[in-house]
Amino acid sequence: MQNHTTASIAGKTISQTDREEEIRDRKFHEHCPLADAYLRKAQTGTPVRPEQHRLVMRWPMFDCIEELQAEHWEFGGSTLLPGLLLHGASGTGKTTSAYLAIRESLECWRSFQKGIPDVIAVRAVEMGRNISELSRTGGDEFEDFLTGMACTGLLFIDDLDKARFTPRVESEIFDLLEYREKQELAVVVTTNLKGRELEKMFSRHIGSAIVNRLRRMCVPIDFDHAGFDQAAALAAIQEKIRHDYLTEANANRAWHLGQADTASP
Repeated sequence: MQNHTTASIAGKTISQTDREEEIRDRKFHEHCPLADAYLRKAQTGTPVRPEQHRLVMRWPMFDCIEELQAEHWEFGGSTLLPGLLLHGASGTGKTTSAYLAIRESLECWRSFQKGIPDVIAVRAVEMGRNISELSRTGGDEFEDFLTGMACTGLLFIDDLDKARFTPRVESEIFDLLEYREKQELAVVVTTNLKGRELEKMFSRHIGSAIVNRLRRMCVPIDFDHAGFDQAAALAAIQEKIRHDYLTEANANRAWHLGQADTASP
């Protein structure tokens, strides 16, 4: 018989698992203050793009869990888990799907010994404004803001294309994505634009670098088309996972990146 650690809270006995779920849920709502409105919306309506929504809800495993777990153990826990890049017009349900998928996915990260990640959700327009304002004064508040986004277990950036991209904002977003890619920390991003259109929102010298990083770190899901073929999209995502995340070369790359980060200058 399995033993469960128990604790008495308000006269009730609950399992350790229940307590962990309660803590996880509280942290999620603390760090994602806008999530409640979207979760309530999801309870009272149907997805605008049901096929895309069902595909998003398969994240981060996308039915490749056995292969991912085998890779994880074979290569010493260096398996990367993909992020999400949801693109499409406003009102297609990208943000609602993202919040639901993030909340539902938290427990599965434990199976890869990554722990249940803390989550920070931020609107890009507010992120850009904070970078611009806090960078003028510098100090601990600015560093804490950047460090929080860089180091959180899971980062959700909503409406990336809505930010006001000053040179400083562009630079910090690039550094943020570069750090998270090296540290194998997933990002979830929504945007109304895709590909070249998104690149054009940034300066010419940095737009392609930011978009290319997002393409490497995330699997894209297009919310624009009502006739979306979920089966074909899932097959393409699985192929990307097998090609980009389930290779010995990628495992070795992750190991060497980790060694470089710890090496003396």
